[in-house]
Amino acid sequence: MQLSVLQLVPANIYEQHLAKSVAQAENKIGNAFHCKTPDCRGWCIFEDNVNEFRCPVCRRTNCLTCQVSLQFCHSYVHIAAK
Repeated sequence: MQLSVLQLVPANIYEQHLAKSVAQAENKIGNAFHCKTPDCRGWCIFEDNVNEFRCPVCRRTNCLTCQVSLQFCHSYVHIAAK
């Protein structure tokens, strides 16, 4: 008989452990980028040829080059001002 982890521990303990594990994985990956929207849990693993990240959690776009939300990106602000 196989038991699921969710059958052994309360759901809130499982969620805490899962969030901690995801945070540790994100911190260990060199090319990880965490969404710059405050309180957003979204992040990605990116390649050098990618400049933007559309967060699947909050749906906001981030500039990977500037490491900011797209609305604060130096290139985007300069182009949008024209």
